[in-house]
Amino acid sequence: MGGKAAPSAPDEHYHYLDALRGIFMLGGVFVHASTLGDDPIFNGIAYASGLFRMADFFLISGFLSAMLVGKYGPARTVRRRLASVGIPFVSTLVLLNPTALWLSYNFHNPDVSFLEFLQGHTVPEPAGSCAGFCSYGFWWRCSSTRCAPRRP
Repeated sequence: MGGKAAPSAPDEHYHYLDALRGIFMLGGVFVHASTLGDDPIFNGIAYASGLFRMADFFLISGFLSAMLVGKYGPARTVRRRLASVGIPFVSTLVLLNPTALWLSYNFHNPDVSFLEFLQGHTVPEPAGSCAGFCSYGFWWRCSSTRCAPRRP
C-alpha cells in the first residue's frame, strides 16, 4: 500500500473513446469560436452542446482515470497526471492566456495596447465573453504585498 503500484492490468485501448473524445473536442473548438459573435444560431449550438458535451468529457475522463489508477496505483497516477497536464496548463496560463484574453477584449471593446491591458487599464465593465477575466490589473494587485495573504 505504501506507494507501490497495483498489479499491472493488461494494456487495453478503447479506440472508440479516442474517436468520441476527438468529436467532442472538435465540437468544443466550434462552440468556443462561435462565442465571439452574438448570433442566435451559434448561441443555440453552444446551448445544445453545453447540455451534454462537458458531462460526457467528465464521464470519459473518470473512466480513463480509474483505468490509470488500477494500472499504476493512486500516487503514481497523480504524479503522472500532474506532469502531463499541470505543466502544459501552467505554461499556457502564463504564456498564451493573456494574449488570447487581450485579443478577445479588443474584439469587443475599445483597443488598448497589450501592456495597458496587463496593467488593468480597461473599461470598467468590458463587453464580451472574457468580461470576468479582462482585468489583469487584478492579477497585479493580488501579487502585491497589500493583497497577498499575510503569514503568521
